[in-house]
Amino acid sequence: MRVAQVACSIQPGHIYDASCRWKWRIYMDAKLEAVKGAGRPLPGAQSDYDPLMELVGDATFVLLGEATHGTHEFYRARADITKRLVQEKGSNVIAWEADWPDATRMSRFVGEGRDVDVHAALADFERFPVWMWRNQEIADLCGWLRDYNSSGKKGGTQVRIFGLDLYSLHRSIEAVLHYLEGFDAKPQGMPAVGMKL
Repeated sequence: MRVAQVACSIQPGHIYDASCRWKWRIYMDAKLEAVKGAGRPLPGAQSDYDPLMELVGDATFVLLGEATHGTHEFYRARADITKRLVQEKGSNVIAWEADWPDATRMSRFVGEGRDVDVHAALADFERFPVWMWRNQEIADLCGWLRDYNSSGKKGGTQVRIFGLDLYSLHRSIEAVLHYLEGFDAKPQGMPAVGMKL
């Protein structure tokens, strides 16, 4: 049953009648049964994510989401899954829903050993919501990634972190321009092009 069918009597100025409540109940019961059939208990065992790793197979991309931002349990689960993807599936790129320049500093921490302390590397996450990134679960994961990279287990291939958001548009532009300053990309005879922020 589709939502459009369920919401038959829920319209402005219309009375919510018993037949619609019954249809809504059938709809919700069907959804609950679907979750019960697809859901798996996670008792905290090492094998909790084995079915997920089997499902991943040799996929090129694995996308992880969460039902809410800032929940310890989701962040811990995402970190555990990420570690297994790195160790067992050879994943070497982690793309976060984070500002690009902020995540770049963290990537340098885990890959190049910049910043002595993980909390210093997380310090660039200053824009709301800082709690999404500057929390213990992320710090622990990044510390683990740094140790993993320095162990040489991937044969020289570093696991890196990339931010996909550009909410910090001006900081992102500045970071790109700063990077490009190291190159003479202007073809001979072309006028210099400048950008003011």
